[in-house]
Formats: sequence, C-alpha cells, structure tokens
Amino acid sequence: MFYIYIYTLIFGFSTIFIYVNGPIILKETYNDKISKFKQLNTIISNQNKNKNKYKIILSSLLIILKVLKVSIIQKLYNNVSCINKNTYIVQYIIAGKLYKNVIIPYRGPCPILQISDEKDDDITDIILPYSGHCYDFQSLTPSFFSCEKLIFQLSNGDELIFNKHDIIKIII
Repeated sequence: MFYIYIYTLIFGFSTIFIYVNGPIILKETYNDKISKFKQLNTIISNQNKNKNKYKIILSSLLIILKVLKVSIIQKLYNNVSCINKNTYIVQYIIAGKLYKNVIIPYRGPCPILQISDEKDDDITDIILPYSGHCYDFQSLTPSFFSCEKLIFQLSNGDELIFNKHDIIKIII
C-alpha cells in the first residue's frame, strides 16, 4: 500500500511532463511510468543488497529527479542540438561571444570506473563531468580540483596516478 502512495506522489507531479499524443490514453502512460519505476527499484535493490525498502525508493527518486533536472535544463536553454544519430552541437555564450562545439560522444561503457583523491575518497561524481566527450580532461591538473593527487581506476584494470601539477591524460 505504501508503494501506491509513493508512485502517486512521484507520477502525480510528473504528469506535467507527459506528452499525450493522439490515441495514447493517460492511464496507459501512467501505468508504463509505474512499471519503469518498479524496474528501476529492482535494479537498485539488486545492486545494493543491504539497503532497506525506503533507501531503495529514495535512491530511485534521486535518479528520477536528476534526469528530470537535466531534461528541463536542456529544454529551457535549448543549447544542445542533434545533427544526426551520433553528432551533437553544444552552443553557449561567454562574455558575449557565441561558442559552438561539435561533439561525437564516445560509444560504449565509460573507461573510468572510479576516481579517488589522496585521502582515498571517491570523488568520481565530481571529477568525471570535466572529462569531456573523449575523456581527455581538457589539459586539467589535480590542482584545478584542489587535490594533491588523483587516482584513476580504469575498466581495463590499470590504475593511473596524477600528482598535483600533472596534466590528466587518459588514452582510451
């Protein structure tokens, strides 16, 4: 019964974002969203065996909110345009100058599994967005992130260590 209240709360607010097209009935869309939420809960519960129901639901809600935040920002600012299946243009303005970048995203899983600092704290979520679409880190150093050292665990089993003034360069 508790799940029904949570689903109603989540998807009651998210019905604003549902685009009803022609013969699609709102109830079917709603049921589809609930089944996707249940699938997300199942995936999270399989990854984290020690979590209770409430933490699993909270983790699912946080993922949904992050996705909604990103999609709303992209719709409002209209700064990402899709050219074709694999090519995007990102445009932005800094100091009155228009910049456009053509981006062809790296396909496949991320080659970086984890990024740690000198205290062995996991800071992957903070550092990874700076990696760029080719994981080249745009000539940044650990000092940019106020770190003495960054340790990268790669998916091929390698461990790369970059000291304070080393340029972060990962070859895929």
